[in-house]
Amino acid sequence: MDLDERVTDVLTASWRTSTKKQYQVYWNKWIKFCKKKKKSYLQSSVKFVLEFLLNLFDEEKASYSTLNAARSALSSCVMLENSSYSVGNHPLICRFLKGTFNLRPPRPRYKDTWDVSIVLNYLRKVSPARTLNLKQLTHKLCLLIALVSAQRAQTLHLLSLDNFQLRQDSATFYVAALLKQSRP
Repeated sequence: MDLDERVTDVLTASWRTSTKKQYQVYWNKWIKFCKKKKKSYLQSSVKFVLEFLLNLFDEEKASYSTLNAARSALSSCVMLENSSYSVGNHPLICRFLKGTFNLRPPRPRYKDTWDVSIVLNYLRKVSPARTLNLKQLTHKLCLLIALVSAQRAQTLHLLSLDNFQLRQDSATFYVAALLKQSRP
């Protein structure tokens, strides 16, 4: 399909920067795999996509989440021959991913917990506020905001006094930027 360049720009704007970077990794691997096998990288059979995913699973010891990202990247551009399904929702490809999940279960992202009282005890010692320098006061405030709000580091990074409202009974930050969990 030959699309206008501006249409392509708008379509690619649907991806966040981190998604573009991640997709680029798998897209490059896909193109390399296709060139090696002398196959088209824009149109493919289900069998060939499964070979690619198996190659990532066996040769690169890819995890389920890695394979899922590769599937998503391919699904955005690759058309399956003789199929009304996309790469992302073809039953055999979905079943293959489920199999990789069972064979190589994902490890928990956060396997350790920590005692919040240690931080709170430390923060109690770092007082009174009027005796602290700006750096110490900033660190103390950031730790307290992180503990109270339980936000992602990305969200904390985006906090700005320009989007801060102080009332008699509350203090509110408004995050004006798109976050990882933001949806249309």
